[in-house]
Amino acid sequence: MTLGAPRIEDKPAMEIAGLSAHFDSADNHSIPDLWRRFAPYIGRVAGQIGHASYGVMYIDDAGEMAYLSGIEVAEGIALPSGFVQLRVPEGRYAVFLYSGHVSAIRAAWNQILDEWLPASGYGMPRGPSLERYDERFDAASASGEIELWLPLS
Repeated sequence: MTLGAPRIEDKPAMEIAGLSAHFDSADNHSIPDLWRRFAPYIGRVAGQIGHASYGVMYIDDAGEMAYLSGIEVAEGIALPSGFVQLRVPEGRYAVFLYSGHVSAIRAAWNQILDEWLPASGYGMPRGPSLERYDERFDAASASGEIELWLPLS
């Protein structure tokens, strides 16, 4: 798999709300299940901003790796039971366009972190990494184009 050169983009802060779970980077089978549980909420949460969905990889308050399947929401809205809300701080990102099935997305992230990042001159990422799913992604086939947002430091 070959990813093209990223675009560099400054992104304002945003609030992402959805379902979150811990995962082990060696065994991330819980992520597809998280998306299956979250899918019925897409487009049905009052205060949702836009139509995109996000996969957010972050370190939680306990210092563990977590993944949030969510949507962008307005600040201060009431959330469905079981939802968590995460503020993604403003920052500069390298945005890669991945095209394919979600089963190979881990390989795309590995290519970014193992090949592109060391050659880029940027330091290790600080803050959440994002997967942005919009109209270019077909949820029924789990394939399409996905933007991979790597925070730059």
